[in-house]
Amino acid sequence: MDNKPLVSVIMIFLNAEKFIEEAIESVIAQTYDNWELLLVDDGSTDRSKDIALNYAGRLPERIRYFEHGNHQNYGTGASRNLGIQHAKGKYIAFLDADDVWLPKKLEQQVAIMESRLDVAMVYGRTLVWHSWAGTQEEKPEDHFNDLGVIPDSVIEPPKLSVFLLRNNFQAPTTCNALIRAGVFGRIGMFEEDFRSMYEDKVFFIKIFLNFPVYVADQCWAKYRQHSESCCFVAMQTQQSDSPRLAFLNWLEGYLIELGMRGTHVWRVLEDELWPYRQYGRVSFFIRLLIKRAEHLFSSILWDIKKLLRIAFGRSFGSIKASPNPILNHDTGLGTTTLSWTSKRTEQVEVHVIAPDGPLLSRTGHSGSAATGKWVYNGMFFFLQDISHGQPLTFANTIDAVKVYFAPRMSDHPGGR
Repeated sequence: MDNKPLVSVIMIFLNAEKFIEEAIESVIAQTYDNWELLLVDDGSTDRSKDIALNYAGRLPERIRYFEHGNHQNYGTGASRNLGIQHAKGKYIAFLDADDVWLPKKLEQQVAIMESRLDVAMVYGRTLVWHSWAGTQEEKPEDHFNDLGVIPDSVIEPPKLSVFLLRNNFQAPTTCNALIRAGVFGRIGMFEEDFRSMYEDKVFFIKIFLNFPVYVADQCWAKYRQHSESCCFVAMQTQQSDSPRLAFLNWLEGYLIELGMRGTHVWRVLEDELWPYRQYGRVSFFIRLLIKRAEHLFSSILWDIKKLLRIAFGRSFGSIKASPNPILNHDTGLGTTTLSWTSKRTEQVEVHVIAPDGPLLSRTGHSGSAATGKWVYNGMFFFLQDISHGQPLTFANTIDAVKVYFAPRMSDHPGGR
């Protein structure tokens, strides 16, 4: 491109001295060279500010430093908004200080946006990055989540908003999206009332409801998984349901504002709100029975599949999780132990989320493995037959188990 549009890169940070240099260097290493970097300090008390000021001093024509008044901590939404207010670019990109871009991120995304003037945003696959710290036990392998749509295509509104509500696809992460600056004038900026969790989903669903979005097959960013991240800390300190309920309540008001009562999105939202709006002890036991029924129905389906595999001379077996359901899940994450047996196999693997998802274990006919504290409600584990190099497909799934979290008595008034 002869005339490269300016991209404003907004990097917010809070006590990120361990990772911020790597993040900044991944911006500097971009093959696309017309960018500005706005470093927004959300009240850091470590060396993050000094590191940021050092880069701003070295490249003042490219890098600028900002902070809130009196060096206060106002949260991720307010910090992103501060950067947006000072951005000069035609496009806006975000990179949190613990994540990393791949070198061609801006080059390839700008090319898409310049060729597709009908879309407001482009995003692709994000690598869920566990391996940054080297080999660690009880950690899933690096992986990608399912995009949920045909890649390299334009998705018209409001389709992606339904997927986001149902949580059945890889939602965009702030680190892998590129957004037209004019979008913020149309739908507003980030909602500052959402501290840490769901502030990105609130913003993205506003885009999904109002604009076409290009979903690409490429990976442009590494999303670092670690115990000091905002999401992890929020899950440790908040009830697992409360941020999502706040998000759903906000969306209800937003849909009313848009005049979208009675639409498909509205009906999906009502379905998602239903469990939160049923009160009393009876509601608790109904929810418990529903989960147990789902569990039983899933088991019946897999039993039928196993019988068919036996009848046609295929490998067969079973995989179990204990405990299941998981009872103690105040953080929204839990642990369980998987055990499995198989017949007519030479080697099997257990994969997380999908038949070709992250590898948990590889054994002979049988085995067991304990997870770390990263299991979420509804997570699937697939027992795959890989004998003779068979591919990781559903056709080669011997059995699967879905791990549930049992409702807590504290989920209804008067519960303990």
